[in-house]
Amino acid sequence: MLLEHIQYENFRNHRSSVFEPTEGINLIYGHNGSGKTSILEGIHYCALTKGFVSAADSDCLLFATDYFLLESIFKDCSGYGVTVKISYTKEKEKLVAVNNSEIKPFSSHIGRVPCITFSPPEMIIVNGAPAERRRFIDNAICQTDRRYLDDLIAYRRVLQQRNALLAQLAEKKFPQEGMLALWTENLSRLAASIVHARLSFIHEFFSHFRELYRQLSLHEEPSLFYRSSLGTLSADSSVDELYRRFTQKYHETESYEMMRA
Repeated sequence: MLLEHIQYENFRNHRSSVFEPTEGINLIYGHNGSGKTSILEGIHYCALTKGFVSAADSDCLLFATDYFLLESIFKDCSGYGVTVKISYTKEKEKLVAVNNSEIKPFSSHIGRVPCITFSPPEMIIVNGAPAERRRFIDNAICQTDRRYLDDLIAYRRVLQQRNALLAQLAEKKFPQEGMLALWTENLSRLAASIVHARLSFIHEFFSHFRELYRQLSLHEEPSLFYRSSLGTLSADSSVDELYRRFTQKYHETESYEMMRA
């Protein structure tokens, strides 16, 4: 999917701007504060419905304005076009329209326009906390695997509900302990599916990474592995095996989790 055209209105420091990249690599240059990063962030908005610099939509408003508008056109290799329009106002919040049809939830747009960013702050992927590496991997997989995105959303919801139940059990406010087994089973199945997809991604990613690394160094052989709460996992771990291990792990830590809740 290639960007053909994007128009900015009251977005960051762009009161009214248009960007139309050419084929191949595009170089954007200019003075500090001239809006180079804002151009990239607008593209990121149209691809993923949010920015990569700021988490708050209101921070993207041009000073002394009450709305911003982004309009873009993308085309795939077959020539099929996708138009994305994003508008934000303080009163109505954010609206996203794809091919002139408003979409909700915004997550349904993820993957339609694949987009991966790498900027200086992204070095945290290498030297930051494990959560940053998971975030990067999740962002990449979600754009090619709709089921993975659905599993992530469901996992977070089930985890929140299970934690709430653990807190109730710890305070003896909820006598039906059998409900915990049900939530644990659901959580284990979702965790197994998510981790299996991550293992598959890393296995495929590493084959490309190894070839590129060999062009830089002829005397070193890189390695890449995935370590989760279950320990270091191999790429051939099955979903059923992961499910059994997650179920066992959650059962073993239930007492501790109740105390912590």
